[in-house]
Amino acid sequence: MLRSYMSVVLCISLLACGESDSSDGGTPEADAAMSDTAPEQTVSIRYTARNAQTDELITDAEICVDGRECMTADEDGVVVLDFVVGSRVGVSAKAGGYTTARGIGIVPETDLSEYSLPLILDGVVSLLGTKAGVESLDAEKGHVAFLAVYPGDEVDGEKEGISMTIEPAGDGVGPKYVMEGDVIELLAGDLYDETLMATTNSGAANYFNVTPGTYNLSLTGADGCEPFFGIENADGTVEFDIKANEMTYLLLTCEQE
Repeated sequence: MLRSYMSVVLCISLLACGESDSSDGGTPEADAAMSDTAPEQTVSIRYTARNAQTDELITDAEICVDGRECMTADEDGVVVLDFVVGSRVGVSAKAGGYTTARGIGIVPETDLSEYSLPLILDGVVSLLGTKAGVESLDAEKGHVAFLAVYPGDEVDGEKEGISMTIEPAGDGVGPKYVMEGDVIELLAGDLYDETLMATTNSGAANYFNVTPGTYNLSLTGADGCEPFFGIENADGTVEFDIKANEMTYLLLTCEQE
């Protein structure tokens, strides 16, 4: 399931953007004046939603970007939107029978990138919560799916040894670190180990029933990793937000060791 998450969440095609020619002999004053009047650079991003367990496209999904009206995917399951490079974007994917998936990030200088958000069936999210010792999932609170992964298939397993805390501490349950092994297979028995204080080779952890708001994630053992979903602060923490009845994804991509 974790490798399915990878194929879903990291479905990205990076196309090089043109660079401006800086050898025009302009003065700093002229360059500053030009930058004041130059139009903002925009890029197009393709959004899709997929079943996190099967990797199948969810063709009737809605893509909802903060500050914009939600859009229904076309017959190919795609929504294409334009954004200003460097702007902060929060996006959620919704579909009937699934827990809404959410991620935030900074728009990169790449055109026609593709981001695919994994949606987990409501029943599976409920089961995850039960495995974590949560009596019931609160529809007025949200949840976190953390993954620290090695992009590609060259490495067997994901990033081990990452410990995390969130500030403010909040009132949720977690972090709950996923045991070693395949998540789908673990769902039939134990999924979390209460003695774990860091990620195993599954690279995964969860929080449940966290009050909506803005949080900062502090990490240890994450050297060589950088956030893909979530925004890195100057102090190395990762900013993210929680919305009611949504699963926020925090994804780190890590260098191979």
